Amino acid sequence: KCLRTMCEDTTFWSRGDEDEGVTWHNVGSEWMSPTDPCVIKKCVRVNEEVFTQTRNVSCQLREPSSCPFATEMRCDQRSGCCPSCRCEPVNGCILNGTVLAPGKRMMLDECTTCQCNTRQGLYLTYKLMCGKITCEPCPKNYQMEKTSGSCCGKCLPTRCDIQLRDGTILYLKPNETIQDGCDNHFCKVNRKGDFIWERKITGCPPFDSKKCLAEGGKVTKLGNTCCETCVEPECRLTTGRLEFVKVDNCVNENQLNLHYCEGKCTSKAIYNITLHRLEDICTCCSATTTNAMLVPLRCANGSLVHHQVFNARECKCLSRKCQP
Repeated sequence: KCLRTMCEDTTFWSRGDEDEGVTWHNVGSEWMSPTDPCVIKKCVRVNEEVFTQTRNVSCQLREPSSCPFATEMRCDQRSGCCPSCRCEPVNGCILNGTVLAPGKRMMLDECTTCQCNTRQGLYLTYKLMCGKITCEPCPKNYQMEKTSGSCCGKCLPTRCDIQLRDGTILYLKPNETIQDGCDNHFCKVNRKGDFIWERKITGCPPFDSKKCLAEGGKVTKLGNTCCETCVEPECRLTTGRLEFVKVDNCVNENQLNLHYCEGKCTSKAIYNITLHRLEDICTCCSATTTNAMLVPLRCANGSLVHHQVFNARECKCLSRKCQP
């Protein structure tokens, strides 16, 4: 049995009795189709049969995104199956999806200007150069106010910074005022537009609030002013503690709560027409009712005795002769 050892390939149509346009290829060889450059042929043997196998050419194309900025991919069908691609510069710079011609400027926003420049190299390229205007910051207590068509606006005052007595920082608007104890703070704007902080301080007489409270008084405002004064307590019954009692060689073993009178009573000096002089009239916070209490005392010899003390039960302001 005679077996074929080569593959026959016809480059164009011919009569069956002619070999013109026919080529022969050994088993295992590959060649490009003479009629289609994108087809590769191969001579193969399968089960003692020889035939021609074909496959399409796979072209490795570059992605358009692989080109540098301001260039684009251009492909030409020069020879063979696959096109020849390369990155070539666009005729200008790309800005927000548009092409900016070389040497031209464009405002990107109120503060940013861009210009398209050319750059010589292996091939001509275009580079977009952008510059941003830097605005000077506004001073303290001012803020930037934008104006239409301008990058840098105007610095306008907005408030006064004030400091209270306790160190707290507050911010006042124009014509706003605040009271801090005896300090009055006011914010105003002068003719030049500057913010002015005015502070008015009211002077008060010396006053010790801790001493007032310790002595049973009450801290209150002095009239309609911001100053403070102490309102002394009226004559009243007050509870005290008797801690130590000693009679001869006998002392108490336990402390004793004892009531006494304490507080303010009015005193005055008025003219006595009979005596033809000013006469002092004094009133004292006095006990009007008392009761006796027995305090147990332990003596040195161990015996126990009782000592009588008096406990106030009611208090009232009573007249007394004022001592010179």
